[in-house]
Amino acid sequence: MKKEMPLFLYRLIQFTWGLPQTAAGLCLYLYFYKNKHFKYRNAIITVWSDGADCLSLGPFVFISGSFFEKDPASGTRIVPEGQVCCTAFPEADVAGAAGNAGGSDESAGTDSIGRGNGNVANAGTERVFEMSPALERILRHEYGHSIQSMILGPAYLPVVGIPSILWCRVPSLGRSWRSGKRSYYSFFTERSADRFGGNKRE
Repeated sequence: MKKEMPLFLYRLIQFTWGLPQTAAGLCLYLYFYKNKHFKYRNAIITVWSDGADCLSLGPFVFISGSFFEKDPASGTRIVPEGQVCCTAFPEADVAGAAGNAGGSDESAGTDSIGRGNGNVANAGTERVFEMSPALERILRHEYGHSIQSMILGPAYLPVVGIPSILWCRVPSLGRSWRSGKRSYYSFFTERSADRFGGNKRE
């Protein structure tokens, strides 16, 4: 994985050039403040309800709780805390089944997602959370959207945000990837996010 941009510079760009989507993301973050949060690379990750779509607004990323395994004792999702360095899956290894066979990580069912064991170990100032390839893949993808936000600035919402939502939610547009005829990630907004996030799909 390439060297990360300094956090200060990342947030400066997001809160100035990328202000519209960052402001929207901040509002959502505050609304879901009581949810579980952690940091992945330079982004702030919020875990919301199981089965919800994933969303990236500036430095704020929201992902479904379905990507995390449940604690057998409590029944709650095992979510890391603080700054997390995910298990370093090679880029070629994250080109897994979910999404490449026409489905998307966002819409993948809980039973179809491979799980890590949820263990956390310290690695310097970061905590290494042993995640499944599917979780690593979706984090890289959504982080790629945050890079798009930095590049496009105020054009992010009309150029990436709205087309991406329509591609995901409008049945007539999503029929091809839902039926398996093409990959969800073949759409230009998603293909670009994968590239910026470091995902390689077959």
